[in-house]
Amino acid sequence: KDQQCKVFDGRMELVTAFFAAPLQGLTTGNTRAWEEQNTMLNDKAGDAFDRLFADLKSFVDDLDALAGESMLKTLVEELKVHDARAEWGEHESVDSLIDADIRPPLKEHLESLRKLLISVTGNVSRQEEAQHTVMTQLLAYFMGVAKKGENLRKRMDEFDMNYKGEEDDCIHDFKEELAKNEGQM
Repeated sequence: KDQQCKVFDGRMELVTAFFAAPLQGLTTGNTRAWEEQNTMLNDKAGDAFDRLFADLKSFVDDLDALAGESMLKTLVEELKVHDARAEWGEHESVDSLIDADIRPPLKEHLESLRKLLISVTGNVSRQEEAQHTVMTQLLAYFMGVAKKGENLRKRMDEFDMNYKGEEDDCIHDFKEELAKNEGQM
């Protein structure tokens, strides 16, 4: 959860930076830097989630293999020591009692735990994917705005240069025409 919160906070800082950036200063370079920061956040989140999910799976597997069977063995030994055959009901041995009355609910609860783990994993993965998708879309949007801004600045520079050149040509042509007209008078 801590890692997930850190990644979310990092993404929120990036989003704040996106919208705080002045349009004049928005370039493909700083947008690519944001993409790199987002990629680093995604890598951290992915690594943290992989570790968490591996730990949870290991926990459930260990619980199933070690704790469940260990608890059942301890229970069998204690029931044999107490020799409470009257409590066994129709079962001929402690092992058959355990196999019939205890093991099935234990397996059922362990299966419920596995399903819960799968559900949690799926929900966290979907949440992470949704955050990643939003960030990717925002980055694509700001990259588009940055490219359009750079294109606009380039065209404005070209326009200014062409305008000044045309203005100089007009002034030069006017002076030539003026000199020609003055010469004819």
